[in-house]
Amino acid sequence: MSYLDVGHHLTYFMEGGVDVLTGETHRHSSGCSSLVTDGMWIWRADFAHYLEVYHVPLPTDFLARAGDCDTRCRTWWVPTSRPSSAR
Repeated sequence: MSYLDVGHHLTYFMEGGVDVLTGETHRHSSGCSSLVTDGMWIWRADFAHYLEVYHVPLPTDFLARAGDCDTRCRTWWVPTSRPSSAR
């Protein structure tokens, strides 16, 4: 679950949300619909809440990627080299 919490934000939304099933606030209520990514997968900022509380099943490919990253998301947008046409 910590993997979901350390993703890179693609968007930030300044709204307060609640659990759609119970109507209660939770630790991801603030900015809950902000989008987070690891460079391959995209999820809502509040997805970790649903995983913790309702044990939502995750795709096998996602679990494999999260395990490979050892709870750290890659810094996928930082180029390690410039294309030869940009030199």
